[in-house]
Amino acid sequence: KAVKDFLALADAITASLAADKLDEFNAQAAKSHAAMPVLMDAFMNEDKAWHPLLKGIEEAGHLEKANDLKAARKTFHPFSTAAVALAQALRRGEKEFTSVKVFRCPMTKSVFDGAPKTAEWLQLQPSIRNPYFGAEMLDCGAEVNP
Repeated sequence: KAVKDFLALADAITASLAADKLDEFNAQAAKSHAAMPVLMDAFMNEDKAWHPLLKGIEEAGHLEKANDLKAARKTFHPFSTAAVALAQALRRGEKEFTSVKVFRCPMTKSVFDGAPKTAEWLQLQPSIRNPYFGAEMLDCGAEVNP
C-alpha cells in the first residue's frame, strides 16, 4: 500500500506539471514530506537490495514549494529520476506494478539551467503527458520498456 500510495503521489506531481498547474504542483509537493517516512518504513524489513533505491528517493523526495514552473520542473527532476528507478525495479520484479508507465523526453536540456539532455518520468495512465514541457509539447517523448 505504501508503494502504491507513493506512486500515486508521484503520478499526481507529474500530472500537475504536465497540466502547467503550479498551485497543484505545490499542493502535491507538500504531501511528499509525509509520504517519505511511510515509504521508508514499508521497506524496513525488506531485502537490502531496495535500500539504494530508497536512499535516492529519500534524498530527492522532500519537494519544496516552487515560485514558477521552471523552478518546479528543476525540483521535480531528481525526484522523478529516483521514482523512476524504483518504478523500473518494481516493474521488473513485481507483477502488480507492470502497468506503471515510464516515459523519456529526448530534449529536456532547455527546460531549466543544468537540465540533462533527456529525462524520464512515471505515469499511472498510458497516454504520454510530458511534465517537462506541459502544454508546449505535451506528447513529446517515448515509452521506456522495463
